[in-house]
Amino acid sequence: MTDDQVVDLLAHDMSMEHQAILQYLFSAWVIGGEVGPSIESVARDEMRHFKYFGLAIVELGGKPRMEGPAFQRLTDPTAIVLANAASEDEAVKVYTQHRELIPDPRVKKLYDRIIEEEMYHGQKFQRMVAKVEGMPPVEFHEPQSPQQETLFRFLEEDIAGEYAAILRYLHQSFIVADGKLGNAIEDRAIDEMKHMGWMAEHKIDSGGEPVLQPAPVQYSTELPEIFRYNIQLEKGAEERYQRHIDGYEDPDLQRVWAHIKFQEEHHTDDFENRLADLNRTPETQATTSSDASNVKPKTSVGSLFGKPQS
Repeated sequence: MTDDQVVDLLAHDMSMEHQAILQYLFSAWVIGGEVGPSIESVARDEMRHFKYFGLAIVELGGKPRMEGPAFQRLTDPTAIVLANAASEDEAVKVYTQHRELIPDPRVKKLYDRIIEEEMYHGQKFQRMVAKVEGMPPVEFHEPQSPQQETLFRFLEEDIAGEYAAILRYLHQSFIVADGKLGNAIEDRAIDEMKHMGWMAEHKIDSGGEPVLQPAPVQYSTELPEIFRYNIQLEKGAEERYQRHIDGYEDPDLQRVWAHIKFQEEHHTDDFENRLADLNRTPETQATTSSDASNVKPKTSVGSLFGKPQS
């Protein structure tokens, strides 16, 4: 099997993980209560799997597949949990097949790790069934007033912006050559996932259905361009949240927007400091390649299993 064929299998499985992330986040927001956070923790695990597949693809000379796939939008809690369990069973089946096809022992070990975790997730969802049985389905509706129309539009703008930021930062975490920087950027993606969740939960609580369509995403591979673009978009997020604070009167939601805006300001400061450090040491600008397929991240498939980083 050629590296290109392996990359195709990994890209397929990366897309499955992306689908699982969206499906489980949507599930967590719809169900809420004590079960919602448990489902959201599984979504975070799937984000790690998404990252592992992306790193493996880059190491093998491919480009990560970032497009968001369609996912199940169920509103009955019992049907949701059963569908999630079925998704885990399907992932175990597909990943086991791909593991057998791929000759590279490092990639096989990667699949071993992910398969074991997916099996655990499936058992976790099966245990959830008893907790959600009898819970009524969630009903969504169109905006009931001009004020609610404004609210839904603002929340959807925020969800789209945060989703785009998640994709952007995860992609950057795959391609940067510095493993520590990649992990730091991944932390930003986790922050943005929290922000997206807060906005989506508020929309659901208000009767609206989150669309989960990202704003346009620009994927960069040169480190200076990465930092400059991140600064630009973080400042844009700050402006958007301030506009929403000023444009919608709801003290509780305004406090949430203000908190997110504060965190986005911290992200901006961080990227500005990193860009300033990079400008003081221009030789480090070579830590990424204009061709992402040539980047060899220090967090490699091998290092995911405790092997020394190069």
